[in-house]
Amino acid sequence: MDTVVARPTLARLILRHAAEADEHATQGIFPSVDHFVGMGWSLFEQGRASGEFNPVHGDPFHAASAVIGATVFYVAALSPLLPKATFNPLTPEHVAAHKRDALRTVRLLLGIPSATPAPAPASAPGRARKKAKPRRKLSRNRR
Repeated sequence: MDTVVARPTLARLILRHAAEADEHATQGIFPSVDHFVGMGWSLFEQGRASGEFNPVHGDPFHAASAVIGATVFYVAALSPLLPKATFNPLTPEHVAAHKRDALRTVRLLLGIPSATPAPAPASAPGRARKKAKPRRKLSRNRR
């Protein structure tokens, strides 16, 4: 995650590589990708066998795609899709929050108990919550 945050262009290249997959279906994004995937799969199987992991899915690609996809999208695509927003995903505070969220996601998907309880969500600056409007009761004739 630190590598992608430090080099946002890498996140854009990953998105581009995925978007153009039909043009290079058998080509990996980097030379040692097979080794990296094999190592991840092995660690996943070891964790399941030892009981450290009780995964939601039996395939580690579910957890990996959730975190990698969220991080790549967060770094490369969120700001361009919201051009008028003042949100900068690469500020230290937002990066730290994304890391915490990604770690919680991995723990949840791998079935690892959380080390600490999740903090109460904080409101984003400048985004006050709207009060819910009271619902009107419908008379029997209007149903």
